[in-house]
Amino acid sequence: RIEAEQLKEVALRAELDALKAQVNPHFLFNSLNALYGLIDEDPRRARALVLELSDVFRYVLAHGHGDLVPLARELEFLDAYAALLAARHGDGLVIERATGGAEAHLALPPMTLQLLVENAVKHNRVEPGDGLVVRIVRDGDTLEVSNPLKPRRGAATGAGTGLRNIDQRYRLLCLRGVQVRRESDRFIVRVPLLPCSH
Repeated sequence: RIEAEQLKEVALRAELDALKAQVNPHFLFNSLNALYGLIDEDPRRARALVLELSDVFRYVLAHGHGDLVPLARELEFLDAYAALLAARHGDGLVIERATGGAEAHLALPPMTLQLLVENAVKHNRVEPGDGLVVRIVRDGDTLEVSNPLKPRRGAATGAGTGLRNIDQRYRLLCLRGVQVRRESDRFIVRVPLLPCSH
């Protein structure tokens, strides 16, 4: 029985590592696209963005292979990622946060917030003057990320890979998945916050 449990644990660890590996290439592709769009348009800003991108990848290298990261550190990373998005969308994207403190004592899988914000941007119009507002609100041991539904014109429905990846990582880590709800005018994802192990 002990050997069976050990084999099960090894299999779960391999599955979790495979899910984490899916995140990084996807993130790299999208970040480089944002940078590419700026090179001709605003070279000076593009150079500044390269520095921002290096901070982002420093985070990915430091935390991307871990199971959990403190919420405070994930929020710092989100700020750097938001700077990359601002390079592409200007003031068309607004990220509002109300996390209520204790961010150093709560944790989540690395890059969860980046994937959720990226998901909102991918599926909705992000236009100056008609901005997309993504809200991140803590409710006890849950973090809710929501945005209004403003579907892109002619956009194909996504495969849901990012959300599925987040859900599977949570199920392997804590046996709780994420809650996804689509209302008439809003898309809402609720993810568990876990005790920080550091």
